This record gives sequence, C-alpha cells and structure tokens, in this order.
Amino acid sequence: MKGSLHHLCCAVQRNCHISDARHGTDYGLCTYLLKMREYYRWENGLDYGASLANESVGEWLTEREELWDSLSEDDFVSLPLRDQVFDPFDVDTINDQLEPFGLVYSAGHGSKNKPLFFLGHLERREEPGGASVWVAGRELARDLMAPAAMCQGDRIFIRRESFSRLLWEKLESWRWQRPDNALGRAFANYNFEDDLEAALDQMVEKELQESL
Repeated sequence: MKGSLHHLCCAVQRNCHISDARHGTDYGLCTYLLKMREYYRWENGLDYGASLANESVGEWLTEREELWDSLSEDDFVSLPLRDQVFDPFDVDTINDQLEPFGLVYSAGHGSKNKPLFFLGHLERREEPGGASVWVAGRELARDLMAPAAMCQGDRIFIRRESFSRLLWEKLESWRWQRPDNALGRAFANYNFEDDLEAALDQMVEKELQESL
C-alpha cells in the first residue's frame, strides 16, 4: 500500500502544479513572490524561521515556472488508489478509501475559480452543530494557494499546517514595525521569540478550539 500512496501523492501534486500553471499569474507581483517564497519553504521542509538563500530560491523559482509552462495545457489526472482510479474531484469517495490510512484529501475551487487540491495527514474529525470538520496536519501535496480552511457542503476542511503558515506570514509582516494593534496583542500571548514553532502550534490550537 505504501507504493500506492506514493503514486497518489504524486498524482495530487501534479494536479496542484497544473492548477498553478493556469492561475499562477492571478496574483500581483509582490503577493506572488511572497507566496512562492513560502511554497519553497514548505517544499524543502524548512522551519519558519530558517534563512532562505536568495540564489537557491531564485533557481527553484525558475525551475518551477518552467515546469508550469510545460503543464499549462494538460488536463487534471485521475488519482490511483488501491488498484482503482478516481476522478480528482470525487472527494467523498477518495476520503472513504483514505480513512483507514489516516489521510484526508480535498479538491474544489477557490478565489477566481482556481482549482485547489491537497492531501495530508488527518489529525481528527469533529461534528459540531451537524457539520463534519476534518482537521489536517502535515500536508503531503498542495498548490501555491493554500487556504487555512475550505467548506464543501456540510464538510469543513481545516488545514492546520496552512493555518500556521498564514499566522507566520502575518507575524513576519507585523514585525516590520511592531504596531500596537490587536494582532500584536494576540502575538504577545505566545513565546514567538524563543520557540517560534511551538508558539505557532499553540496559537493555531487555541484558534481551532475557539472556532469549533
């Protein structure tokens, strides 16, 4: 089964690349570069506070845009799993197949009708108020746009790792001038200076508990 999951992960990531190839130019230049910078960090498994070498990021960016150019006309691929193939938007069926392996998958459309895909480890499921909330942890495949949460009918997918990255980006922006605002006061409740990773985990968990 391990090989099957590897092929599934590769297929999901390919669909992510195809979507990015079609929609990567939807952003303004500054937003695009910031998102690509964090995408590079995720893909290379780097800590949030790790320094990024401009040359390495630049080379990766060039290679990624060349890959997107080669995929821009491709159709999304079916997802292979357990000797079957599934339409990449058949979310319910795919999650039924993945449940024994502790994984969660989502596919849908986001801002500007951009197709979104992700595959990750399932941390937990909850059913508050009749909704089905799926909380994902470490992500195995994702695209450039990585929303912290997505809603499909009565099912809500919360992407804990993407939530952490969103907070990290806001923390970085806040640190430029450190204004005395609500965001700064929220950050002050956590030990970001001494243990960035733990502080982000704690802040995400608190926000999750308050929202569920």
